Amino acid sequence: MNRDSNKWLRSIPRANMSVTKNAIICQRHFESRFVIVEDKITVDGKETVIKRHRPKLTDDAYPTIFGNMPSYLSTPVQPPQRTPSARQQEMEQRHEESICRRLESDKVTSFSDVVDTVSSRLSDYMKDWGCKVLSDCMWFYLLHFESIPVWRVVFSCTVI
Repeated sequence: MNRDSNKWLRSIPRANMSVTKNAIICQRHFESRFVIVEDKITVDGKETVIKRHRPKLTDDAYPTIFGNMPSYLSTPVQPPQRTPSARQQEMEQRHEESICRRLESDKVTSFSDVVDTVSSRLSDYMKDWGCKVLSDCMWFYLLHFESIPVWRVVFSCTVI
């Protein structure tokens, strides 16, 4: 195992501690992610989990939990930093999920859905526009009044 002995020495709150190849520290001083209690092996393409008789430490393990000491001496370990590609993949997955949620919430299954949705949002987005609903289409129009008795259609759109 390639353990950083300086990290161990800094972690253990004892003045006379020396880390050697045969140094023993109780398992309760290590976070669970540093302790291997089972092995996974593949036999005939099938993964099998075998419980270890003696726990083993990971190569990057170092003691962080000291229950009989002041709490500032027991520092929880930060989770390992994700690789840039893993962060990129998570970001893309969140974006994809966001798009799927938006598309699902904006799904139109019938013309009456369109009428209900547009009617409820028309006043928010198109305050000066008018809307006429017929049996199979919607007609949007914008009127411009140049003088009181005369008006003209500036723009219209029909949704069929």
